[in-house]
Amino acid sequence: AKLLTLEDAYAATRHDSPQKRLIAERIVEAEIATSRSWAMLLPQWSANYAFTHVAPAPPSVEIPPFPDFRNDDVRKACDRDTFDFQRCATAVIESIQVAADAEPTRFDFARADTSVVTTRITWNLLNGRAIPLIGNAYDTLEMEQIRAEAKMRELLLTVARTFHAASATKDAIDVAWRALERVRRQNDTIQSLVDAGDRPRTLGESSALSVQQSELDLERAKNAFQRG
Repeated sequence: AKLLTLEDAYAATRHDSPQKRLIAERIVEAEIATSRSWAMLLPQWSANYAFTHVAPAPPSVEIPPFPDFRNDDVRKACDRDTFDFQRCATAVIESIQVAADAEPTRFDFARADTSVVTTRITWNLLNGRAIPLIGNAYDTLEMEQIRAEAKMRELLLTVARTFHAASATKDAIDVAWRALERVRRQNDTIQSLVDAGDRPRTLGESSALSVQQSELDLERAKNAFQRG
């Protein structure tokens, strides 16, 4: 199996971690709130319908077209990355002028039993609450983006610390294992000399204790790695 590298851990954190998904959701919520804040500058339309029997028949009803606030000029002038109130307001007013010059939609109810539709469009372009609300929405979005970047850096730093701590513990296991093998070889040699009577028995006992101590050091290193 391929060993996990620090770059792999970074990639997993950036693209497939619960923290990353939570950060992305907060930014999406802030973007939605920014889009909703523009609703205060949109016109409000209300309509009423009534069925009546009148004579003579009522005149036709004309409804002016609504301004297109999603055209390319408005989108470019009111883009959040290059937002400028004067350019945005100019583009919005031009859209209103285009709608005002367009041909209205006509409804002809000329019949004995007539249906009467009354409509009203209310548009408060100079809404004193709209501009601060839009500005606050953009500030919130920017704050969430900055917070997301800082949180991601914090996560990557935590990943790096954990990865290096695990690597250091793994190296300690390797060192302890090599030390144990060396002590065991030395112990085999010493025990052979003790059995032959060339070394005192106390030296053999001391060597055996060294093996046990090395085995204990190895177990401690393994436990530290598992806890990490």
